[in-house]
Amino acid sequence: MANYLIPILFILLFLYSCGKNGDETKITILTIDQAELVVSAETDPDIANPSIIRTAGSGFYIYDFGIQKILYYDDEGNQQLKFGNEGQGPGEFQGAAGFWVFDEEIILFDQRGAKFLHFGLEGTFLKEESIEREDFAPGLTMSSPGRFYIPVNGKDGKLVKQVDKTSDIRFAFGEADIQETDFDPGIIRQSIERGSLPDNMLGRVTIAAGYDRVYLFHTAVGKLQAYDTEGNLQAEIMLDLPVMEESKQEFFKQSRLALEQGFFIFFSYINSMATTENGVALLLNTPADHPVTVLSLDRNLRNKTIIHYENDTMERVSMFDLDEEKSSIYFVNMGTSEIFRAPWH
Repeated sequence: MANYLIPILFILLFLYSCGKNGDETKITILTIDQAELVVSAETDPDIANPSIIRTAGSGFYIYDFGIQKILYYDDEGNQQLKFGNEGQGPGEFQGAAGFWVFDEEIILFDQRGAKFLHFGLEGTFLKEESIEREDFAPGLTMSSPGRFYIPVNGKDGKLVKQVDKTSDIRFAFGEADIQETDFDPGIIRQSIERGSLPDNMLGRVTIAAGYDRVYLFHTAVGKLQAYDTEGNLQAEIMLDLPVMEESKQEFFKQSRLALEQGFFIFFSYINSMATTENGVALLLNTPADHPVTVLSLDRNLRNKTIIHYENDTMERVSMFDLDEEKSSIYFVNMGTSEIFRAPWH
């Protein structure tokens, strides 16, 4: 492994502006060239299309939508557990839109089935809970059993809704810069053809929720915000890396091709986001010829670390999770059905 710390003088590589937190910031840039393949379709025939990964204990869980199951692997990549069934009956799901591992249970969100399913850590089905349609949307994330966050993307001028089933408290927070807009194919096509993003993309947010912070990333704008669990804004910044503009230009190229084939794709500066022990980390949506890049920030969005993972075998990864106790980061490449592990700073 080779780590190279690039001096702070290279500030031009990472332009930024601060909102509420106007204090001086520290920027560190690292390059890591080590990554190891942990699991693939060649090492485990059960792997088809891994899409979600969660580290836990002495290994990690994967949801594979190709076989509609959750699999658990030890640190060496040996499968220890497989559970879950596709269907509409009790304990069955029609497709996991997310799952979370807590101290005593795993909770899976079945968006099509409009329910949460609870499993023991060994895969035993425990119970399921139906969800009202108004209480979920794509991008839902859960911070603790019973408490979850839903992006509302500008509805009624708000960004996100918190629902706490244990106390029956629910409220929306975050002031939206762009109001919710209807999905209008004609407007979207016109915007893309003239090289601008339509409002229904500009108002979207991605959520990462920890025990005392909720982070919202405005996916097509580049603004990152930190809120407390009461919905009060604590900090915000605008991210402006040179690679972000390249990502946008590549999107327009691919989007125009998609329009010719009669479908739409959505733009985001990131592929996924996760809370850390002391803040938040974002997996950037970098062009194919760039290294895998993760941006790590502290809880007040002041100190930033840009980590370039220069390993050609990973190619374009779409999802990640952290095992900070073991200083490891895991990446999922859905296209090649591979799971990689690399050092975490």
